[in-house]
Amino acid sequence: MLDKSIGLKIKEARRTSKLSQTQLSQFLGIDQPNLSKIESGERSIGIVNLKKIANLFGINLLDFQSEAPINQKLKLSCRVDNINQDDLETIATLNRIALNSKLMEKILQDNKNAK
Repeated sequence: MLDKSIGLKIKEARRTSKLSQTQLSQFLGIDQPNLSKIESGERSIGIVNLKKIANLFGINLLDFQSEAPINQKLKLSCRVDNINQDDLETIATLNRIALNSKLMEKILQDNKNAK
């Protein structure tokens, strides 16, 4: 079963970050018409590509299932007209590190508060 809200959230995150469908589809390794169908809810997206999108936009996978609009925790800040595939891979990696760091800080704080 297709979940149209996931596609709409992908589109929202992409537009907020000012990336084109072509740029995001190249990052994912799919063609642009497939990304268009994913965003419109006509086609589902695999978990691997959904994780790549979450990392790129600095959001959690669970945000795609939430009813609330996506609140990008980390903003993509670059000149998107000159961005290339390597740049997107680097941004995704840095965002994943930053999100993991935030998660570790929360876990440590929760453990400290539990004592």
